[in-house]
Amino acid sequence: SPRRADALPINVVFNPTYDPANPPPNAGDLCAPVFEDDPDPNNPTMLLQPWPADAMTAMNTAALIWSTLLNGRQRVDVNACWYSTLLDPPPPAGRVLGSARPVAWDKNFLNAPVGDTWYPVALVNQLANSDWDPGRPEIKAQFSAAFDWYFGVDGLVPEDPADPSDPYSLRSDFLSVALHEIGHGLGFSGSAKVDDGTDPDECDGKNGHGCISNPPAAYDRFAFYGSTSLLDFIDFIDNDPQTLGTALTVNQWFFNGPNANAANGNAPARLFAPSSWQPGSSYMHLDEDTFNPTTSALMTPFLNRREVLHHPGPVGLGVLADMGWSVNSRNFVYVDGSHTGDETGAKLEPFDTVREGVAAVERGGHVYITAGSYDEAMTISRPMWLRTTGGTVTIGE
Repeated sequence: SPRRADALPINVVFNPTYDPANPPPNAGDLCAPVFEDDPDPNNPTMLLQPWPADAMTAMNTAALIWSTLLNGRQRVDVNACWYSTLLDPPPPAGRVLGSARPVAWDKNFLNAPVGDTWYPVALVNQLANSDWDPGRPEIKAQFSAAFDWYFGVDGLVPEDPADPSDPYSLRSDFLSVALHEIGHGLGFSGSAKVDDGTDPDECDGKNGHGCISNPPAAYDRFAFYGSTSLLDFIDFIDNDPQTLGTALTVNQWFFNGPNANAANGNAPARLFAPSSWQPGSSYMHLDEDTFNPTTSALMTPFLNRREVLHHPGPVGLGVLADMGWSVNSRNFVYVDGSHTGDETGAKLEPFDTVREGVAAVERGGHVYITAGSYDEAMTISRPMWLRTTGGTVTIGE
């Protein structure tokens, strides 16, 4: 797979906006001054706001973590928007902390793993080793300012409420949310939907009918309803969309790919499939009850207040590997400040900074640091072992 010295370059662009009186092509890739789903455009409340400095630091830290875990030569640009609030889904789904998506999908491109399959553009670029559209980002993300956020990157979310008069105003860890949403933008997302019978149509406009894209997304190819592949529904979905709609609200969905299975005790990974379809949550996440709390809880649908998840874990990385990403899922990571070649964290391809090694290692893993001085600052936010090889290691600016 194509690689570069620092694994995968990821760049965050904060609040790239435009004049709504003269919108450019692909304006949807940018940050609209008013969020496009604002329910009252004449009296908008979902307004673009300046990014807090600490939030920008946390967002860039999320990009760093993902950049150490994936390999590729083509830069991934993330357009990140900060809104006063976002539109919440109907109950029983929770409030929306943030969301993200690939800005485009492509199929039948050079080096595509499987034909007639939609792949997220960030992955397309790595596999084809060329930028699909240099003028566009690869990921669009938006976040809500209407929460009691913790913007630190150390995982030490305060126990006390943000508002002393409100004992329920516990903080949410922004770095965890940023990591989660970038994961969706990288392709942790499928096409299956259930129509709610209201405008706009998710499928055919009839309540309870299910649908998937044809051709399917890469994620869809590994989705199974028990032992039945999601792709088997394509053959009869035009005549019987209700069957898929009903199946998608039964808690028997799994991601069945060799890498995800190997990371999950050689068993398919259960997906989140509640009895009521939850747009944006159902099907496109690992199951909440199964994986939270585990080291693979990042890509579950909900984040509790004060919950800290700073690594996608082996199952989350396994899902991306099955889709075609070259991943660095390591319990043992190596660092050598004098190394100048490709960096994947392996012993023969070590990272050249401790910060990268700390970002990449799995929870409870080991970072082996070659002797020397490392003029850098870093924050450790989860349990791990730092070990020296060949002599004394000095870390600090």
